[in-house]
Amino acid sequence: MAASTAVAASAAVAAESAMFSEAAMRKTVASGAMTPVAVIPVAMVPAMVPAGVGQGMFQTPNARALMNAVPPGKQGEASGLLATGRVIGQSLSVALTWAVFAGLGGASAGRALAATPGRAVASEDIAALQQAFLSGFKGALMGCAAVAAAGLLATLIRGDEQQLAGVAVGPAGAGHEP
Repeated sequence: MAASTAVAASAAVAAESAMFSEAAMRKTVASGAMTPVAVIPVAMVPAMVPAGVGQGMFQTPNARALMNAVPPGKQGEASGLLATGRVIGQSLSVALTWAVFAGLGGASAGRALAATPGRAVASEDIAALQQAFLSGFKGALMGCAAVAAAGLLATLIRGDEQQLAGVAVGPAGAGHEP
Protein backbone atom coordinates (compact mmCIF):
# COMPACT_ATOMS: atom_id res chain seq x y z
CA MET A 1 0.00 0.00 0.00
CA ALA A 2 2.83 2.43 0.72
CA ALA A 3 4.11 2.21 -2.84
CA SER A 4 0.70 3.03 -4.37
CA THR A 5 0.28 5.91 -1.91
CA ALA A 6 3.68 7.27 -2.91
CA VAL A 7 2.76 7.00 -6.60
CA ALA A 8 -0.56 8.75 -5.99
CA ALA A 9 1.04 11.58 -4.05
CA SER A 10 3.80 11.94 -6.66
CA ALA A 11 1.21 12.12 -9.43
CA ALA A 12 -0.72 14.77 -7.52
CA VAL A 13 2.38 16.90 -6.94
CA ALA A 14 3.43 16.59 -10.59
CA ALA A 15 -0.07 17.39 -11.84
CA GLU A 16 -0.47 20.42 -9.63
CA SER A 17 2.93 21.85 -10.46
CA ALA A 18 2.46 21.29 -14.20
CA MET A 19 -1.24 22.09 -14.30
CA PHE A 20 -0.96 25.72 -15.13
CA SER A 21 2.17 26.97 -16.75
CA GLU A 22 1.94 30.59 -15.75
CA ALA A 23 3.61 31.68 -18.99
CA ALA A 24 1.11 29.71 -21.10
CA MET A 25 -1.83 31.14 -19.20
CA ARG A 26 -0.51 34.69 -19.53
CA LYS A 27 -0.06 34.29 -23.29
CA THR A 28 -3.58 32.94 -23.71
CA VAL A 29 -5.13 35.60 -21.52
CA ALA A 30 -2.98 38.42 -22.92
CA SER A 31 -3.93 37.47 -26.49
CA GLY A 32 -7.52 38.20 -25.55
CA ALA A 33 -8.57 34.74 -26.67
CA MET A 34 -9.82 33.81 -23.20
CA THR A 35 -10.28 35.32 -19.81
CA PRO A 36 -8.60 33.55 -16.86
CA VAL A 37 -11.97 32.04 -15.90
CA ALA A 38 -12.28 30.40 -19.35
CA VAL A 39 -8.65 29.20 -19.40
CA ILE A 40 -8.93 27.15 -16.23
CA PRO A 41 -11.19 24.29 -17.44
CA VAL A 42 -9.23 23.86 -20.69
CA ALA A 43 -5.88 23.74 -18.88
CA MET A 44 -7.17 21.40 -16.18
CA VAL A 45 -8.08 18.48 -18.45
CA PRO A 46 -4.56 17.12 -19.11
CA ALA A 47 -3.52 17.75 -15.54
CA MET A 48 -6.50 16.03 -13.98
CA VAL A 49 -5.74 12.72 -15.74
CA PRO A 50 -2.64 11.91 -13.63
CA ALA A 51 -4.42 13.18 -10.51
CA GLY A 52 -7.36 10.85 -11.22
CA VAL A 53 -5.07 7.91 -11.94
CA GLY A 54 -3.17 8.61 -8.72
CA GLN A 55 -6.39 8.71 -6.70
CA GLY A 56 -7.56 5.47 -8.29
CA MET A 57 -4.25 3.81 -7.48
CA PHE A 58 -4.50 4.93 -3.86
CA GLN A 59 -8.14 4.65 -2.86
CA THR A 60 -8.79 1.01 -3.77
CA PRO A 61 -5.77 -0.52 -1.97
CA ASN A 62 -6.22 1.89 0.94
CA ALA A 63 -9.88 0.94 1.41
CA ARG A 64 -9.02 -2.76 1.07
CA ALA A 65 -6.25 -2.53 3.67
CA LEU A 66 -8.47 -0.63 6.11
CA MET A 67 -11.39 -3.02 5.67
CA ASN A 68 -9.14 -6.09 6.01
CA ALA A 69 -7.77 -4.73 9.29
CA VAL A 70 -11.26 -4.69 10.84
CA PRO A 71 -13.13 -7.75 12.16
CA PRO A 72 -15.99 -8.82 9.86
CA GLY A 73 -18.68 -7.73 12.31
CA LYS A 74 -17.31 -4.18 12.41
CA GLN A 75 -16.74 -3.63 8.69
CA GLY A 76 -20.00 -1.70 8.24
CA GLU A 77 -18.93 0.82 10.86
CA ALA A 78 -15.43 1.01 9.41
CA SER A 79 -16.81 1.61 5.93
CA GLY A 80 -19.01 4.43 7.19
CA LEU A 81 -16.09 5.98 9.05
CA LEU A 82 -13.89 5.74 5.95
CA ALA A 83 -16.54 7.40 3.77
CA THR A 84 -17.17 10.13 6.36
CA GLY A 85 -13.47 10.83 6.72
CA ARG A 86 -13.06 11.04 2.95
CA VAL A 87 -15.95 13.52 2.57
CA ILE A 88 -14.72 15.66 5.47
CA GLY A 89 -11.23 15.71 3.95
CA GLN A 90 -12.59 16.69 0.54
CA SER A 91 -14.76 19.43 2.01
CA LEU A 92 -11.95 20.88 4.10
CA SER A 93 -9.54 20.80 1.17
CA VAL A 94 -11.96 22.74 -1.03
CA ALA A 95 -12.62 25.27 1.74
CA LEU A 96 -8.94 25.79 2.54
CA THR A 97 -7.95 26.03 -1.13
CA TRP A 98 -10.65 28.63 -1.70
CA ALA A 99 -9.52 30.54 1.38
CA VAL A 100 -5.95 30.72 0.06
CA PHE A 101 -7.16 31.74 -3.41
CA ALA A 102 -9.47 34.42 -2.01
CA GLY A 103 -6.92 35.57 0.56
CA LEU A 104 -4.38 36.21 -2.19
CA GLY A 105 -6.89 38.33 -4.11
CA GLY A 106 -7.81 35.81 -6.79
CA ALA A 107 -11.54 35.81 -6.08
CA SER A 108 -11.98 39.57 -6.18
CA ALA A 109 -9.79 39.79 -9.30
CA GLY A 110 -11.89 37.08 -10.96
CA ARG A 111 -15.12 38.91 -10.15
CA ALA A 112 -13.67 42.17 -11.50
CA LEU A 113 -12.47 40.45 -14.69
CA ALA A 114 -15.85 38.81 -15.21
CA ALA A 115 -17.48 42.24 -14.96
CA THR A 116 -15.12 43.91 -17.49
CA PRO A 117 -16.70 42.78 -20.82
CA GLY A 118 -18.64 45.67 -22.27
CA ARG A 119 -17.01 48.20 -19.93
CA ALA A 120 -14.19 50.52 -20.79
CA VAL A 121 -11.29 49.36 -18.65
CA ALA A 122 -7.65 50.32 -19.10
CA SER A 123 -5.45 47.49 -20.34
CA GLU A 124 -3.10 48.10 -17.40
CA ASP A 125 -5.98 47.48 -15.00
CA ILE A 126 -6.94 44.27 -16.81
CA ALA A 127 -3.32 43.10 -16.73
CA ALA A 128 -3.11 43.80 -12.99
CA LEU A 129 -6.36 41.91 -12.35
CA GLN A 130 -5.16 38.99 -14.44
CA GLN A 131 -1.89 38.91 -12.51
CA ALA A 132 -3.76 38.97 -9.19
CA PHE A 133 -6.02 36.13 -10.37
CA LEU A 134 -3.05 34.03 -11.51
CA SER A 135 -1.12 34.73 -8.31
CA GLY A 136 -4.05 33.64 -6.16
CA PHE A 137 -4.60 30.55 -8.25
CA LYS A 138 -0.93 29.62 -8.24
CA GLY A 139 -0.78 30.12 -4.47
CA ALA A 140 -3.77 27.82 -3.98
CA LEU A 141 -2.22 25.15 -6.21
CA MET A 142 1.12 25.43 -4.44
CA GLY A 143 -0.69 24.91 -1.13
CA CYS A 144 -2.32 21.76 -2.55
CA ALA A 145 1.05 20.56 -3.84
CA ALA A 146 2.58 21.15 -0.39
CA VAL A 147 -0.14 19.05 1.27
CA ALA A 148 0.38 16.27 -1.31
CA ALA A 149 4.14 16.40 -0.74
CA ALA A 150 3.60 16.18 3.03
CA GLY A 151 1.41 13.11 2.47
CA LEU A 152 4.10 11.56 0.29
CA LEU A 153 6.73 12.25 2.94
CA ALA A 154 4.55 10.77 5.69
CA THR A 155 3.97 7.67 3.57
CA LEU A 156 7.64 7.18 2.87
CA ILE A 157 8.60 7.70 6.51
CA ARG A 158 5.87 5.42 7.82
CA GLY A 159 6.73 2.46 5.61
CA ASP A 160 4.89 -0.82 5.87
CA GLU A 161 3.30 -0.95 9.32
CA GLN A 162 2.53 -4.67 9.13
CA GLN A 163 6.17 -5.57 8.60
CA LEU A 164 7.22 -3.22 11.39
CA ALA A 165 4.74 -4.79 13.80
CA GLY A 166 5.59 -8.33 12.73
CA VAL A 167 1.91 -9.12 12.11
CA ALA A 168 0.62 -10.83 9.00
CA VAL A 169 -2.90 -9.92 7.91
CA GLY A 170 -4.93 -12.60 6.19
CA PRO A 171 -8.47 -12.65 4.80
CA ALA A 172 -11.06 -10.52 6.55
CA GLY A 173 -8.58 -8.96 8.93
CA ALA A 174 -7.51 -12.14 10.67
CA GLY A 175 -4.23 -10.91 12.19
CA HIS A 176 -1.81 -13.53 13.41
CA GLU A 177 1.81 -13.75 14.37
CA PRO A 178 4.02 -15.07 11.52
